[in-house]
Amino acid sequence: GDQACLVNPVTEIVAGDDVHVDHYRIVREGKGTWHIGGFGLTQGNDSNVNSCCMAMEGALIRNGMTGTLDGTDGMANLRGLAIVEGERHVDNFLRVNHMKPDCNSREYFKHILTDHG
Repeated sequence: GDQACLVNPVTEIVAGDDVHVDHYRIVREGKGTWHIGGFGLTQGNDSNVNSCCMAMEGALIRNGMTGTLDGTDGMANLRGLAIVEGERHVDNFLRVNHMKPDCNSREYFKHILTDHG
């Protein structure tokens, strides 16, 4: 609802060798909600992970993402979209560690700001 509260979800994905994962997260909280989310990713050889986070509603939305590409020929596509209006605030923090050669990542985040967003 519109009352003040804190939501603290954590998602961990461990994609082993030759694994494909599609992950989607939609953040749609009440007007008084602080959403402090964490996302951890570890990838093996020849793995492919696509992750997308849509931040739509909440007073404060903070997404911390950490990826560890620990295998060769892996690919991580990390994407996000935030629609920010009024006095709301959205942050996305990313850290991707390429631990092995020939692993790749792409990060693509867009924010749509309206009103005072």
